[in-house]
Amino acid sequence: MTFLVLRRAVLSFTLLATALSGAAIATLATPQARGQAGPPTATSPSTATTATTATTTVRTPTVAGPPVPATEGTSNSPTTLVISGRGWGHGVGLGQWGMFGFAKRGWTYARILAHYYRGTTLERRPPVIVGVLLMEEGRQAELASASPWTVVDGNGKKVALPAGSLKLGVRLAVAGRALASPLTFSPGGSALSIDGKPYRGQLRVFSNRKRLQVVNALRLEDYLKGVVPAEVPDDWPAEALKAQAVAARSYALANLPAPSASRVFDLYSDVRDQVYGGIEAEAPAVTRAVQATARQVLVHGGKVVTAYYSSTTGGRTASATEWLGNSVPYLVSVSDPYDTHSPYHTWGPVLFDARKVGKALGLKGALVDLVATRGDSGRVRELTAVGVGTEVTVRGTDVRTLLGLRSTWFTIGWLALDPPARAVYGAPTRLTGTARGLEGAIVLEGCALGGVWQELESVRPGADGSFELTVRPRASMEYRLSAAGVRGALVRVPVQPVVKATVVSRSVEGTLSPPLRGAAVEVQRQAGGGWATVAKATAGAGGAFSFGKRLAPGSYRVVCVPGKGLVQGVSRMLAVS
Repeated sequence: MTFLVLRRAVLSFTLLATALSGAAIATLATPQARGQAGPPTATSPSTATTATTATTTVRTPTVAGPPVPATEGTSNSPTTLVISGRGWGHGVGLGQWGMFGFAKRGWTYARILAHYYRGTTLERRPPVIVGVLLMEEGRQAELASASPWTVVDGNGKKVALPAGSLKLGVRLAVAGRALASPLTFSPGGSALSIDGKPYRGQLRVFSNRKRLQVVNALRLEDYLKGVVPAEVPDDWPAEALKAQAVAARSYALANLPAPSASRVFDLYSDVRDQVYGGIEAEAPAVTRAVQATARQVLVHGGKVVTAYYSSTTGGRTASATEWLGNSVPYLVSVSDPYDTHSPYHTWGPVLFDARKVGKALGLKGALVDLVATRGDSGRVRELTAVGVGTEVTVRGTDVRTLLGLRSTWFTIGWLALDPPARAVYGAPTRLTGTARGLEGAIVLEGCALGGVWQELESVRPGADGSFELTVRPRASMEYRLSAAGVRGALVRVPVQPVVKATVVSRSVEGTLSPPLRGAAVEVQRQAGGGWATVAKATAGAGGAFSFGKRLAPGSYRVVCVPGKGLVQGVSRMLAVS
């Protein structure tokens, strides 16, 4: 699935004599699976602008690859963003799960639609033919019919075809003869199919000798029979199916522009418009809903409305002003109390590496803070990424795309530990960090390398989220923060043993703490810009060590690399004279 806003190129398509042609300019966020309402798949129209001020850049990110990766439960990032949210989809207009809840409580489809699309009325419109793009770029297509059928080419030549299949390449050869593009295939007594999938109406095949495009030309009502069950489960209440049929019909009609001989098709068959599955997707309950609402559309001010809809609103719809930046009288924010039926009413938490998020948002340098500007419904309209001396402001819809979030209605928690310097065995070590925007207790957890995580102490951040703790590690440790059922802000603290050494009679002796019996120690002499090992020994009982070798005058140190969870320890500088 994609969360990018997609626009079609205007291509040529001449429909039947009574046809209207057009195209929707924005994709819909809709469920995908029959039998279970699933994830929505798009956000908003491309209404991007770019502006720059002295301190803030409002930008449109270019998403060239996958979203910033997220994890659940545990993050190994030292600065971890904890994001939770509500809803799935843009949240404008009808919420499909809320619609389900209203229908379960006895609301009629007219009442449901009036709730989501304020000030609209139901009216009937004349029948139209639409062209739906089934194949966008192909080299070959197999068309078939179980009964005799016909084809007419671009020059008006008509060819009768027997029942069976026909493989078409870019040359558009039929019975060994190349025909002129486009070819219009009309059914006889049974539906036509392409690559094994049956469709109502005609199939039109276009070729530029390099690629094929296949378009299904059919009545709008037949189109809806293959759309509605691909958008919501067909076992939902009848009034919900009727409401969805009217919304889908209104959306399609509202986005049909004036007729044009330069267009190839009107609608995509995927999430760039409304999902269309042809005859295979049809279900009796949906067909009855389409027929019961035949030709009914939503109208405001004498015009068919663009009836946006999405899977899950999170409990309140978004206004057009929040989403599009423009006020639309019938797309205002309304409560959606029965959205709680949706498995995506709330979601998260999901965890992100703050460094990767800052980079994705276009911030140069470390990310220090994220500040959200919210719309009336609570959704994020803009998110400002704050760095050191710089900041970048990005639209909420773009943040959703960049992070792969289900909606723009989200909150951001912050868990961070500042990587400390090396610690010394048993000595107090200061840990500083930030914890904010999270509910419940915050706990510091620790784990010796290769060990088991344990809760160490509670964290009590200040008003700005900052805190400071003192730990006394006795081995190299990992620390992290636990809050709201997630864990993040991982830092590693290497711990070195205490190496005490003295010069005695031009030799060196000393002790290790902890008392590392058997640990290897070395005496190193400073030579030029480096150190050279001049003697080796092994620590004995109590961690004591000594070197029998008498040393030449110079500067020395003792080094111990003990292992056992400790890193290299070094004594103070020793002078031998």
